[in-house]
This record gives sequence, C-alpha cells and structure tokens, in this order.
Amino acid sequence: MDLRRDFLENSSEFQLHFESEIINQTLLWEFSALHTILPDQRFKQIYGVSKKTRFFRCPNCTRSDYVYDPPNTALLTPNTAQSDEVTCLICDEQFDVIRVSCAGAQCKSNVILADSDECLICGEGN
Repeated sequence: MDLRRDFLENSSEFQLHFESEIINQTLLWEFSALHTILPDQRFKQIYGVSKKTRFFRCPNCTRSDYVYDPPNTALLTPNTAQSDEVTCLICDEQFDVIRVSCAGAQCKSNVILADSDECLICGEGN
C-alpha cells in the first residue's frame, strides 16, 4: 500500500487536485474492485491478508466526503478474538475497540469503536 500511495501522490492527477482524500478514494475503489475480481491467493499477495478475512468499517475512510459506501478495510490487530484494536489497510490508522455485542437486532458483531460506540460492521450506535 505504501508503494501504491507514493505512486498516486507523485502522479499528475494528485498534483493537479492536491487533495489526499482523492488518493484514499482511489485506494478504496481499487481495494473494492480487486477484492471482487482477484482470486484469494493474488489478493493475499497484494494486501497481505486473505479475502476471507473479516474486514471492518474504518472510522476514518467511512467519513470521507468523497467516497460513497466505502468497503470495509480495517482488520483486527492482531486478528484474534481478544484484540482491542483495528487497523485500516487503506489509511493505516489504528482505532481502539471494545468487545461487546452490537445492539443492532440483525448484527452479530462484537467489535465496537471505543470512543463512539459505533459498531464496525453495521455502523449502528450502541
């Protein structure tokens, strides 16, 4: 991701718009497309994780003014049932989470953003 981000930052399009949100928008779109079309092994070569990994909403990327319905791009770090942090593959931001059941009727998640009580699967407040 660092190489791809560096490439985009040095591209003429970025120099023209000079907005880092455009880079995140591009990286989110690419992630979504590659997750859909690539076989798992190739996706893992690029992103370092399997497509079958459970991804969570990134609190940073989901609040972008430029991205409509962004894909889930955050991972538990480390990826264990006791983890209390998620890290986004796109923006590389880390967020503290608490492990309590989501209050949403249909949601079975137990990964809740610590500072806002937002479920990182369905987005509902708890």
